[in-house]
Amino acid sequence: MLGKADLIWTRSGPISRQTGDVYYSAEGGLAEARDVFLRACDFPEAFANQALTHVVEVGFGTGLNILALWHMWRAHRPAGHRLHVTSFEAYPMARNDAARAHADFYTLDPEIETLSQQLLAQWPPQADGRHHLAWPEEGFSLDVLHQDVVPGLTFLTGAVDAWFLDGFAPQKGPEAWREDIYKEMARLSAPGAPVGTFTVAGAVRRGLAAAGFTVTKVPGFGRKRERLEARWPGPLASRPAGAKSVAVVGAGIAGACLAAQLHGAGHNVTVFEADTPASGASGNPVGLVSPRLDRGDGALPQSYAQAWRYATGFYNRHCPQAISGRGLLKLARSDKDGDRFHGLLQHWRYADGEISVLTAQEASARAQTPIAMSALWLPECLHLKPVQAIALLLRDVPRVKAQVTGWQRAGTHWQVATATETHGPFDVICLANGVDLGKLTDLEIMPSMGQVSVARPDHPLPVALSWGGYVVPLGTDVVFGATHEAEFKTVAVTPQGHTHNQHTLAEALPALASELSEPHTGRAGVRATTRHRLPICGPLADGIYVLGGLGSRGLTFAPILAAQIVAEISGRPQPLSSEGVRHFHPTRFVRAHFPD
Repeated sequence: MLGKADLIWTRSGPISRQTGDVYYSAEGGLAEARDVFLRACDFPEAFANQALTHVVEVGFGTGLNILALWHMWRAHRPAGHRLHVTSFEAYPMARNDAARAHADFYTLDPEIETLSQQLLAQWPPQADGRHHLAWPEEGFSLDVLHQDVVPGLTFLTGAVDAWFLDGFAPQKGPEAWREDIYKEMARLSAPGAPVGTFTVAGAVRRGLAAAGFTVTKVPGFGRKRERLEARWPGPLASRPAGAKSVAVVGAGIAGACLAAQLHGAGHNVTVFEADTPASGASGNPVGLVSPRLDRGDGALPQSYAQAWRYATGFYNRHCPQAISGRGLLKLARSDKDGDRFHGLLQHWRYADGEISVLTAQEASARAQTPIAMSALWLPECLHLKPVQAIALLLRDVPRVKAQVTGWQRAGTHWQVATATETHGPFDVICLANGVDLGKLTDLEIMPSMGQVSVARPDHPLPVALSWGGYVVPLGTDVVFGATHEAEFKTVAVTPQGHTHNQHTLAEALPALASELSEPHTGRAGVRATTRHRLPICGPLADGIYVLGGLGSRGLTFAPILAAQIVAEISGRPQPLSSEGVRHFHPTRFVRAHFPD
């Protein structure tokens, strides 16, 4: 667990109580950012090179360097280009403190205020892990990593085209200037990658030089006599990924998230779906975008928290009209659950306000129905209407209504086969067709039918509740369930399914169950799960990618796992760490060798 920024405010800006150092120059933080980092990295001239896609910053702080970079990117962005920043911060700052710091820069450039408001609107919470911020219409995105920089760089994927080293001064914040950092920088740097930093400390010069960088002293900013610039050897060669033609098989939430993000990355996308979009497991009237709550500090618990935050931001940006509500009470079913809830709060993965423990009385008041035990309150969990979300995500993507039966090589490309014809050529095929993955590949996919029920309570339910089962408000109705049937002959709503859901609800929330009408409708679909209960994400063969096995958490996992595949296809920075990627890689789930 790292720390949170503890500030001393002065007339010239904030000082870190942890290190005793300033966040930016008293002589002009914005001018310093432009001189020390942007000019050192050859911006804006370097923007014209297609190779520039990824900047890494050590020391996010107030976000000042990001504002300066974004402002310059806005003015000089080549058409169609995209820029991603990865920034590390050991002492994350609260949003209100960042807003106070940003106010110092508005008078210097009014446009900075506009960018500041957009950055603050997505400001990452003071919780550990990776936080994704994006402005797709501007081709600009940012991952802020609240973690120690050395392990963070170790698991970073994708080449780095420029570096901002802006930690606290080496003598005051030595953890941001460890020797291991320079070795990781050498591993990650693209040819010709420049480095900008305010310091001329001997240890920094020697560390960069020993790692292979060419290091130069140049005039410093303001009263600082000198600063450093460095460069990784080699010419800054263009690495255009170019637009690719991609076939996405499946139009559920996985396929829709893939198609939308591929389209947003500039690729030419065609979606194949045997039926209408959202006709499979993604077609329920409403679902929860909620985190899987696991204790521990490993890659998987971190990935679960990251997936939830990514999904929340993704749906807020791309399909806010499909969000029907917010807020989830996760109910304890035993004293052991209550202890586990309190244990979750000991990890810094979730910020104050993101998750809290309520007493039974507090939870009952929030739910406006009696609750017997304590509960976790997650105010930012979304209630999402997946059919509407999928329609919005696919609105700009061509679709072919046909059952895909296979694919075949066509020179260096692929063709998609349906019952009546072939389509293509395609550079890439992405398989996201739920339970049908098992028919097209050697992946072991386990189907499970689930039925939800829809009924009307006497009084509107203000929040969603879950306990193993779940109930979600939808207008004046509630949607509750769901069954889990590994053995089934047909996919259909049955009276037995309604009875099961009513019994499950009555066990957890008897007062609410007693006031419900008889279910007036319902829906049945088939989930695709894996033996390990983990999703599958990644390359299955050259040019063939798979996203599946999402089980009952497709709404939460699909956006970030789709982004991971899009990044791999595009040759751009990936949202998951290399350690996280291994947990979801298809080779962990395949039964036998998959032929090319």
